[in-house]
Amino acid sequence: MSVESANQGNSSPLEFLSVKWILLDLRKKKND
Repeated sequence: MSVESANQGNSSPLEFLSVKWILLDLRKKKND
């Protein structure tokens, strides 16, 4: 799931930001 598609699915900027932070957190865990 890309950030762009998540943004289109959520009208709320807060929801978009939380999705973005979750994706960043998952990437950090993968790198560890």
